[in-house]
Amino acid sequence: MKLIFTLAAITFLSIQVDLPKKLRKAYIFVPSGNVGINDEKLAISSFYMAKAEVTNGQYNAFLDWLSENGTEEEQMLARIRNENWIERYQTPGEKYAEYYHIHEAYQDYPAVNVTYEGAMLYCNWLQTQLNEELDDQSVVVRLPSHAEFISAGAGESPKSSYAWGDNYLREPDGNFRANCLIVLQQQITRDEGGYPKIVQPIRIDGAHQGSVDLTAPSESYYPYSHGFYNLNGNVAEMISEKGVAVGGSFQDYGRDIRLQSRKAYEGSACDVGFRPVIAIGEQ
Repeated sequence: MKLIFTLAAITFLSIQVDLPKKLRKAYIFVPSGNVGINDEKLAISSFYMAKAEVTNGQYNAFLDWLSENGTEEEQMLARIRNENWIERYQTPGEKYAEYYHIHEAYQDYPAVNVTYEGAMLYCNWLQTQLNEELDDQSVVVRLPSHAEFISAGAGESPKSSYAWGDNYLREPDGNFRANCLIVLQQQITRDEGGYPKIVQPIRIDGAHQGSVDLTAPSESYYPYSHGFYNLNGNVAEMISEKGVAVGGSFQDYGRDIRLQSRKAYEGSACDVGFRPVIAIGEQ
């Protein structure tokens, strides 16, 4: 069966309906509401969104299906660009290029180095499965808009920049709330002109204190807002606007992992992943 990129027009409902059992724990309902973005107030219809970034294990299951049922063109579009690890990190990246997306230790980590087209094919694959299971509903699976991403992360605090509701990057007990670059006081000095200078900024994986990797598992840290993991940091996430990823990544500083943060990517990247949205309406 050939997958397509076009999504059918649908009338969305602002109600919560039952998802198939296998998805009930993986997707979270976000009610309709209003979101402020770029000085504009937008009305958002209700939707479901994956509580965590798509993992290597989930994307590999899709690739396995595609190898049996997809066209050569689709397989090329969906393939993981592991060469990005080497281009970005040179020699240290060689092990990531070889193991990151296939080794059992990384199956719960976010799928990265995926193109926008690959993410869309994944959404269409899941959409086909859901429409076969939900006889009395019409389902669209897609990437979220930036406004929907903010709505999922802000929860009941529409002006919030972070899913945890305040501007502190640490919990009261000192643990970090996100996987991002951290600047500690001992890393700040002055240059010869007397201006502040950052020396060797570090990234602390608060999900595993003392054990730092580039990415953290998709379900790590505390599930903030409606119950979503890693809306801030870990990997920046694709949205429906091609070439734009939001929420920041392990390579970004605290201000650049805000819900409102946007970064450009070209093709695919080591620090960019995605999570789908499910919108359900009447046939």
